[in-house]
Amino acid sequence: MSGPLLSVVIVTHDSAAMIRRCLEPLQALAIPHEVVIVDNASSDDSLEMTRGSCPSAERVPLERNAGFAAAANAGAARAHGTLLLFLNPDAIATPEAIEVLCRHLDGHPEAAAVGPRLDRPDGRPRAMGLRRPSLREVVLGLLLLDLAGRRGWGRAPRSAGVVECLEGCCLMVRGAAFRAVGGFDERYFLYFEDTDLCARLVAAGWQVRIAPEARVVHLGQSGSGHYDAMRTLQFHRSALLWLAGHETPRRARWFRELMGLRAAERAALLQLAAAVWAPRASAWRARACGFRDAARLMWSGRA
Repeated sequence: MSGPLLSVVIVTHDSAAMIRRCLEPLQALAIPHEVVIVDNASSDDSLEMTRGSCPSAERVPLERNAGFAAAANAGAARAHGTLLLFLNPDAIATPEAIEVLCRHLDGHPEAAAVGPRLDRPDGRPRAMGLRRPSLREVVLGLLLLDLAGRRGWGRAPRSAGVVECLEGCCLMVRGAAFRAVGGFDERYFLYFEDTDLCARLVAAGWQVRIAPEARVVHLGQSGSGHYDAMRTLQFHRSALLWLAGHETPRRARWFRELMGLRAAERAALLQLAAAVWAPRASAWRARACGFRDAARLMWSGRA
């Protein structure tokens, strides 16, 4: 018997507060599908919370937090769909949006992956990382011109077309293409695994596309949504892995130096803010510590 058209793979980690909002729209999805939920050793009842909202889902509890890439691969290994939809627990995808993504891939056989426009909870489009990291954008970050978006090289998509990369919070991929390139690289614990996957798909001869007529709300409150030292350090550690795999040694060195400067600048600004505003001093000092460690990491060049 053939499998469903679509497998929705959701990775949870301490996601109890938001997982219901993610799962509820999937109950109205008309196309043949299955849901696979992989729990990355949550300390809350994330997995139990899914039973009422999606009783038919396959649940895969992991004994340790293996990172997003490894958990997503574990979910994909259990999936039977022709298409895979990797969906964050803090993303709300309506059936209409998912169907648009399916039709877009059906209409573009040269494409391996497609992503939607990501909206903020108030409906405004969110900046997205649709291009590979560039030195120009890191310099803009040093000038503090990237603070309005999640990434310095991000912008909201306006029309459908080919892009360099997509974001993993809502990413639809042909299962055959995903497996042909080896899935997500599990060395990436968090961040850049989506950028790396798209780069490898493109290198294999596929297109990566954006379909902004599909709109998905991204709450920005997943397991990585709390801003702490670990998150900051992990972003820069993954950046080092990306640079080692996708940039020339000379360009990688420039990236490391400039990203280290940007992290040191953020640390200094946060330390200054902590000194002048006592109510947030503790949180800002913790963030400053994360950026200081990130600067040292980038300058050392060792992930």
